[in-house]
Amino acid sequence: MKDPYISQDSKENWGNRVLNLASIFLPWMLMAAIALGTRRPLAPTVATSLVFAVFFGLTVAGVAIGLHRYFTHHAFKTSTAVKVCLGVLGTWAMQGDITRWVSDHRRHHRFADKQFDPHSPWYSDRGPISNRFVGWFHSHTGWMIYGRVSQPGRMPRTAWPIAASSSSQNTTGRSWPWGWFCLAWLAIGPAGKTSFTAACSGRARRGSHCCTS
Repeated sequence: MKDPYISQDSKENWGNRVLNLASIFLPWMLMAAIALGTRRPLAPTVATSLVFAVFFGLTVAGVAIGLHRYFTHHAFKTSTAVKVCLGVLGTWAMQGDITRWVSDHRRHHRFADKQFDPHSPWYSDRGPISNRFVGWFHSHTGWMIYGRVSQPGRMPRTAWPIAASSSSQNTTGRSWPWGWFCLAWLAIGPAGKTSFTAACSGRARRGSHCCTS
C-alpha cells in the first residue's frame, strides 16, 4: 500500500538511511578509534564531566523545546535569534535536519499507533507488527534504518528560520539551506565543546600547579 505522506523515491529513502546509520554508529566508531589509538587517559575528569553536562543539557533543550515544542507544534512565539539558537542546539542530537524531524513527528501524530506511524511498536509502513521484540526494535531504532522518508510537502511545514503562525495548517517558508546547517553544527557544536574542554582543562592544570608549588 502506498501513502502520499511517505516518499516513494528509493534514492531519497536510502540516502536518509545511510545518514541515520552514520549518525548512530560513526560517533561510537570514532570514540573506539581514539580509545585504541591514544595513550592519554580517557577516564572522566572534572572538566570533561562539566562539558558533558552543559552540552547534554543544551542538546536536550534544543530537541525538546526547539524541534518539538517550537518547530513542530508552534507552541510559542519568539525572536529570530532564539529560533536560530534552538534550531542549532536541536541539530546537535544528530537526528537529521529540522524539516525532516518535524515531518516525521507530525506524521507520528497524524497516524499515532496506526500504519504509517514512523515509529510505532505496533505498526510499520507495511502493516501490523506481530512480534513484540520486532516492534520494540522498530519503534526505537529500526525505523531509522529501514523506514521511509516523510514527505515534508504533505505535512504542515515549519518555516526555518522564519516562524509561522501557530494557527496555520499549511505553513510555508524558507528552509535553512543544508550547507549552512552543516556549517553551523560543525562550527558551534564540536568546536565549542573542544574549546570549552580545553579552557576548563587549562584552568584545572593551573590550579593544580598552584597547589603543588
